[in-house]
Amino acid sequence: MLDRDGSAVIVHGLADNAAHIPSRYHSHSTESGTPPSGPDAATLATGDAGPRVACGLVRRSR
Repeated sequence: MLDRDGSAVIVHGLADNAAHIPSRYHSHSTESGTPPSGPDAATLATGDAGPRVACGLVRRSR
């Protein structure tokens, strides 16, 4: 788990969708008024895991 400079841990408020994004998924409306199909940037980045509720650094103690 640890590399030379430690590791970071982020705990999200919801479960990650593990990239299981159904084809019926639509993002919010665009300027054209029609919602694009497929995941939006936030879904791709976070897996719809919700807000961050905790984070921290993990380092080996000496």
